[in-house]
Amino acid sequence: MNRAWIPNSLTLGNLFCGLGAVASVTLYGADAFREDQPFALFLGLALVLDVFDGWIARKLGVAGPLGLQLDSLADAVTFGAAPALALFFVLQERNPGSAWFLSLAVAAPIALGSVYRLARFNLDTRQSDSFIGVPTPANALMVTGYLMAVVLPASDNFPLLPVTAAFSLFSAYALNAEWPLFSLKKWPTTLGGLRYRLAFAASLLAALLVLGGAFAALLFVPLYLTASTLENRFP
Repeated sequence: MNRAWIPNSLTLGNLFCGLGAVASVTLYGADAFREDQPFALFLGLALVLDVFDGWIARKLGVAGPLGLQLDSLADAVTFGAAPALALFFVLQERNPGSAWFLSLAVAAPIALGSVYRLARFNLDTRQSDSFIGVPTPANALMVTGYLMAVVLPASDNFPLLPVTAAFSLFSAYALNAEWPLFSLKKWPTTLGGLRYRLAFAASLLAALLVLGGAFAALLFVPLYLTASTLENRFP
């Protein structure tokens, strides 16, 4: 019996969560982040499924090209289109008088950068044990944090569209930049080699306890970049 259906089912579950995230923000707008936070719940479950589908595939010895393509297609929806559409709908809600195309133009680089990064990843042999550029799940986490920590509480006189446009362009660039980043698939064998990853985890925990989940999500990518840079510069 072909056991590849097990990790592939988890990958399709990831895609289902992406559709759920899109549906929640389409139906509830900004309330998808306020009332029981269905968007964040769908995204969190998708992150768990995204971690375990590849791990289980490798453990069962069924990792292959079909799983790779399924994973990228699911990630394009869950971690690319979903956060971009969430940003679009919330921007429209915050700026009801602005043209919808302007909000779309501000949010689109997140989806476009994610899809481009996923296509490059499938062809890049350098990323088997590490990453070049920010992975799409980490970027989606940062975008969700930005939505919850910056966009939703922003005052009426805050320059929301230009600031968000700059953030969106940074997101698209970070996804595809030639930045070497560590992966959780491969771990250093010494305690000294783990020091930057432990510092990364401790910093995230401190941000979570002191600033809350939204700011911790927003800071995930900057802290990840810092820890990876230190690990590469000073192994």
